[in-house]
Amino acid sequence: MIGQTANFQSRSLNWKTVLFLIASSSSVTMAIYLGVEIYKASSDPDDAKPRNVFLPLWFSFDWPYQRRYAFPTYLKYIDMPYFLEVESSPSFEDTLQEKSIQYQVLDGLFRLAVVRDLFGIPLSLKSQENDTFNIWIEPKYPTVHGPQVRFEKQDGKLQISWQWTIKLLHWSAIDTFLTGMGKKLDRMENSDALAKTHERGSGRVHEVVLPTDRKLRLDVCGDKDYKVVFQGTFHVSHLSEKPCGLVGYTGVIDFNHLGICQGARIVKLDMVVEGEEGETLYILT
Repeated sequence: MIGQTANFQSRSLNWKTVLFLIASSSSVTMAIYLGVEIYKASSDPDDAKPRNVFLPLWFSFDWPYQRRYAFPTYLKYIDMPYFLEVESSPSFEDTLQEKSIQYQVLDGLFRLAVVRDLFGIPLSLKSQENDTFNIWIEPKYPTVHGPQVRFEKQDGKLQISWQWTIKLLHWSAIDTFLTGMGKKLDRMENSDALAKTHERGSGRVHEVVLPTDRKLRLDVCGDKDYKVVFQGTFHVSHLSEKPCGLVGYTGVIDFNHLGICQGARIVKLDMVVEGEEGETLYILT
């Protein structure tokens, strides 16, 4: 028994040693790579273009649980145009909850026959102190985290700065990596090829010169590599002010329809109603 315990500890120690060696070798490799880049930048007699070096420290993916990043903090790492738009409105989350989401929830309730039959219409929603509201970011792809170091030479002096960076790993990123090695998955990315083929086949003009602000808006809209998910509750009552229950909702930001209620789209609705025999849960959508 003692021999088995000692043998188990030995195997455990060996695994720790292996992990330590892997981490150490990775750190040494990145340090050498960074040192070489610094040497190249400092030895260049001319003021060369700025260089960016990304040092991956760890990978993250949806296992064993779904990743959730703070909104809007992490937007600045993965979607700067949308981050700037959110930051330009100090009351963005309040407006989203109290107007856009509330309207979408109320519209969803009005459309359900079971709600009209149970409570009648019109209904009203109110946000009370014990109501909840949470909003977060869920990446669709694995992510790699680490510092990005920037080298810039001005007037013969080398300036070094860094910032924390999160990169999403998907096929286009792999294609870019292979291109740097002299290979490419395809001569044209699928999204570009399909878009141009579809547009030419339909006879539509696909090249337009747009103002700067319009271009920024196009960067904000469209499909994203992540989801913005929100969840919360509202108290429901009839216009007679008689309480009807508590409605819970889950939704996402639809970036293809940002002009409608800030893109808020409800994907799940349920309601808890208090009656004489206790609480009843209604799964509405």
